[in-house]
Amino acid sequence: MKISVEWLREFVDIDIPITELATRLTDQGVSVEGIEQIGDDYVLDLEITPNRPDQLSVFGIAREIKAMLRKELKNNPFKMQPDVKMQACPISVDIEDDADCPRYAGCLVENAKVGTSFDWMRKRLELSGIRSVNNIVDITNYVLLEMGHPLHAFDANCIKGGRILVRRARDVESITTLDGLKRKLNDTILVIADEKKPIALAGIMGGEASEIKNQTTHIFIESAYFEPTLIRRGAKQLAITSESSYRFERKADIQAPIPALIRARDLVIKLCKGTLKGGIADTYNRQNKDGKVSFTLEWLNGFLGSHFSREEVIDTLTAIDLPITGDTILDVHIPSFRRDIEIKEDIAEEV
Repeated sequence: MKISVEWLREFVDIDIPITELATRLTDQGVSVEGIEQIGDDYVLDLEITPNRPDQLSVFGIAREIKAMLRKELKNNPFKMQPDVKMQACPISVDIEDDADCPRYAGCLVENAKVGTSFDWMRKRLELSGIRSVNNIVDITNYVLLEMGHPLHAFDANCIKGGRILVRRARDVESITTLDGLKRKLNDTILVIADEKKPIALAGIMGGEASEIKNQTTHIFIESAYFEPTLIRRGAKQLAITSESSYRFERKADIQAPIPALIRARDLVIKLCKGTLKGGIADTYNRQNKDGKVSFTLEWLNGFLGSHFSREEVIDTLTAIDLPITGDTILDVHIPSFRRDIEIKEDIAEEV
C-alpha cells in the first residue's frame, strides 16, 4: 500500500525525519518497503499484514503514528454521525439474509455535476496507485484510501423501482461488470440488485449498466459490510481482485459504513455541487457489540516474563485505542476496528 506523508500530516503531527519514521513504523509491525520523494512529499510503500485491515488506510496509519509518537489526532473522520432528524432516503434497502450482509447503508445525492476531479485529489489517488476516473468515482476511492472502507456509487436513475435488494444471485442471471466482461452468476455469489436484475457484485465490482457516466446527475452512494468469506469466495470464483474485495475479505469495520458514507456524501455535495435528497438508509438488523478481553497483571507479566506495572499497561493500551478498566481483573474493551484481538494472548502481543 502506498501512502502520502503529506496526507498523513492532515491527521497527525510528524516531527521526526522520514527515515526515522519508516524505521519506527517497521519496528511496530508496519513494514516500510520503500520511500520515494515526489516534490515536497514522500510516499511510503507499506506491507500490511492480513490480520490488520485497520491499517489499510491513511487514517489507520496515522492512528499507528499517533500511538507511536504519543501524539493527539488532529481530527477523526470516524466520529461523524448522521443527523437523526433527517427524512428517509428515497431509495429503500432490503437485505435477504443478514448473515450475508449484516449492514447496508446508502444515500441519494441529486443534481451532481460529473466531470474531472480537482488536481489535488487526482494527485493523491495517483500517488497511491489508483487511476482517476471521474470526480464521483474518485471520491469513493479517495474515502476508501483515507478511511479504509470501500464504497460504491450507482447512477440512481438506473436503479429500477427505487429499491436496493442485497441477495444471492440466481443461477440463470449474469452481469456485465465495470471491466466490460459478462459474467455468469450462481447462488454462491452475493449481488446488489434492483427490482429487475443484479446491478453490482457485492463488495467486489460494480455493474456497467449502473456506472457513473458524464450525463449522470443523481447518485446513490453505497456503504456496507459484507460477510468476508462470501466475498473471498465470490472474488476467487470470478477471478476478480479489487481494492474493495481486498478489504472486505479481511473483515471491514462494521461501524465504518456510516462515517465513510457521510464523508463521501459531503465531498460529493461540496466538490460536485450535488444536493442531498432525504437522509441515510441504514439497514443494520444484526448489530454487533464491541468485544472484551480480561486478564490479570500477574498473568501478563508471567506470560511475558516482564515486570510491567498496572499504570504502564494502561498507558500502552490506551495509546493504541484499547480502553481498559478494572483493578485486579483488567478488562480491555475491543473496538470494532480491531477484530484481530480475541484472546488475552493478543493483548500481551500489543503490550
